[in-house]
Amino acid sequence: MASALKVLIVFDKDSAAYLDLLRKDGHEVQEATGLYRGLVAVVDSSAKGKAFDVILLDVDEVSARELEFVRVAREVNPGTKIVAFFSQAQREKAVTALEMGADAYVLKPFYPRELAALIRVPPSKQDGPGQATQESAGGTEPLGRLARAVAHEINNPLTTISGWLQMFLADANRLDPNRETYALMQEEAQRIAAVVKNLMAFAERRPLHRQPVNVNALLSNLVDSFAGRASSAGIRMVKRLRPNLPSISADDDQLREACANILTRAQRVMGGRGTIEVSTEALSHGAVEILFRDSGPGIPSELLGKVFDPFSALEEASPGIGLALFVCQAIVQGHGGKIEVRSEDGQGATFAVTLPVNGSAPA
Repeated sequence: MASALKVLIVFDKDSAAYLDLLRKDGHEVQEATGLYRGLVAVVDSSAKGKAFDVILLDVDEVSARELEFVRVAREVNPGTKIVAFFSQAQREKAVTALEMGADAYVLKPFYPRELAALIRVPPSKQDGPGQATQESAGGTEPLGRLARAVAHEINNPLTTISGWLQMFLADANRLDPNRETYALMQEEAQRIAAVVKNLMAFAERRPLHRQPVNVNALLSNLVDSFAGRASSAGIRMVKRLRPNLPSISADDDQLREACANILTRAQRVMGGRGTIEVSTEALSHGAVEILFRDSGPGIPSELLGKVFDPFSALEEASPGIGLALFVCQAIVQGHGGKIEVRSEDGQGATFAVTLPVNGSAPA
């Protein structure tokens, strides 16, 4: 388990969801209701030489002026990681929090494990709550450290850019000549964000948090979330889910990420018009199979063996896809499963994911 951190939660509503998850992970958590009490806690802990490692700010009702709290907290504790949580309607305040010195913001709702990943403080390890020490040179492999550093440097300005674009789009009416440009820029920003997310997944090598997972429900929700954009691009999403499919022991968030990467790849290579079909089946040897079929251009035979290589020609042809599929393969294999691809040039592609029901590799 990751080393314990000293965490301050500043909130204006119930913080029980955060508390349960953070304390379960072994972190030392302190609560503060409202920004004034939060600031008192920050100053007091700093005066005692026990600064917080992380401050989580969840105050939707705060005014932009009151977000000066972030600037003051940053001045008091320069090394503290500050993450703000806001609803979609408060995105402008989220951008203000970044401008005041927050490290990142997250729009609610979010997956529980995202919180655990966000509060990590690379490249430091913690000897104890509030006591960060430099990581030894023999720790994380250099490529992993480089990936984390690059992702961090990209993600912060990208979050600001994406936030402003969202506001421009919200303000622009349909006749605004710049609206199409804003939309294109936002789409490209989202693509960069996906690459950064996969780069972080590559660097972190997160542990699995297994629980019973209803694969059909996970896929149904995921396909529905993709359907709107797919439809506008002329792509039809089809679900063929086997009834009474057994639940599997898996990490829900990581499995969702792996499946989303496959669907994202299919939508990107199809370029509009066609069909993406997602189906499930129970196999006889205690496993379930998920098939992702698309009617896209297919994969040339000379590249089939390099589909999961993040540095292959496939990645050069469509940046981000190679890394996404590499992460996908790592997640599936981490679950004791396997992923295979079948394709002919010009005939679409099928990605087959096989996962054991009980969490160990099928015989």
